[in-house]
Amino acid sequence: MKVLISAASFQPLPDVVPTEIVYIPEGEHAIHPTVDGKPKEITVKVPPQRGAAIAASLQADLSRRLADNVRPIIDFDHNHRGPAAGIPASFRYEAGKGIVMALDWTRAGREAIEGKDFSYFSPEFLLNEDGTPGGLPSRGPLGTLCNNPAFRTIPRIAASDAAPIQEPKQPITPMSQFLILATCGLLNQSEAARDDAETLARQRVSAMRSDAETLRTVQASLTDVTTERDQLKTKLQAAEAKLANGRKEQGETLFQRAVKAGLAAPKDEVKKAEYVQAAESENALAIKFMTERIEAAEANPTDPIERPIVRATGQDVPDVSGDHAFVVEARKLVTASQAKNESEAFGILARSRPDLYESYNKQFEA
Repeated sequence: MKVLISAASFQPLPDVVPTEIVYIPEGEHAIHPTVDGKPKEITVKVPPQRGAAIAASLQADLSRRLADNVRPIIDFDHNHRGPAAGIPASFRYEAGKGIVMALDWTRAGREAIEGKDFSYFSPEFLLNEDGTPGGLPSRGPLGTLCNNPAFRTIPRIAASDAAPIQEPKQPITPMSQFLILATCGLLNQSEAARDDAETLARQRVSAMRSDAETLRTVQASLTDVTTERDQLKTKLQAAEAKLANGRKEQGETLFQRAVKAGLAAPKDEVKKAEYVQAAESENALAIKFMTERIEAAEANPTDPIERPIVRATGQDVPDVSGDHAFVVEARKLVTASQAKNESEAFGILARSRPDLYESYNKQFEA
């Protein structure tokens, strides 16, 4: 919980009334105010690395106070009533000095300083549990002119030694660490104002922890799924490689049968490539044609029909009796570059000349 501090700085008033004063000095300062009428030592901290942030927090509170109908003031001797000595204008941080407040003095305040009626300034601010300034009071003066300083380690400017109180004359809503989290989005403004705000904040934190645990579980599951996927991918690649090798072997086996049947020369790489390509591309129609031709040649080894003469040059030439028209037309397509090879030409003719394809198949019937 934040407490209200009224603590005098120790800074001499110059001959000319200043337009800025040190509101809270930089560093750590032990002061001795009273709490509930009893002396108590309080340490106020303004670390250099947090000076700008503290000044920004005070400026935000001041902007809200200045926007209200009742303006914030500097009063005399902590009276909380009577004439104003000055009107706070802004806060800033100055390295080596601390939190500096700019202000406009009233006539009464200016005359009190020029007449040396008061020698010190005492700020009033909210103090965090860690000893750092936590904001400005929601109502009442933001400081006072007095003659009993508490901050005694910086040059004199104004103020008095006063006690940190729970702001009995200025009721404010206590702000716990959970409500502070509203600035981080844990609670919105309306939720932070609810009576059960602390309970709601605890529930939100608990839900966030639960979500984090769920996320860790999901991430672990995803890791397992990814591992399983990679294993399946490896198995699939191995199976595909094995299947591809099997298709290649099928084409090479057909070519060897064609060689033995006298349909191709052993070193005819072009013809061999046709058989392998037909198998690897899973061209069922081409494989069917090749297989039927090979089976016919194997069944009729002395029948010259459908079997070329194999010469020593390794090239096939048509038998003198001629090939079936289906085969002749297929070769024409290859010659005319309308098909890459006989296998592809067979497929084209089977679709475009079903009559010729049927006639070709009849020669293999028993």
